[in-house]
Amino acid sequence: VSLVDVMPTVLELLQVPAPPADGVSLVPLLAGGEIEPRPVLSETHYPLFFGWAPSYALRDDGWKFILSPKPELYD
Repeated sequence: VSLVDVMPTVLELLQVPAPPADGVSLVPLLAGGEIEPRPVLSETHYPLFFGWAPSYALRDDGWKFILSPKPELYD
């Protein structure tokens, strides 16, 4: 689930045709269904407020890689 999914979701709920976009509607999830799995990239710059480094993450096929000063990989 990603921030780019918000617009297609809201437009579908309002029954307004969505223009082509990078995101997908999450309405099937809200109805208890599923959506096609896909890689998701996320980032946060919040740690910069504390003098720390930003963090980035990639989730795909059950794996999660976090790129930070100490990289982490989870299965």
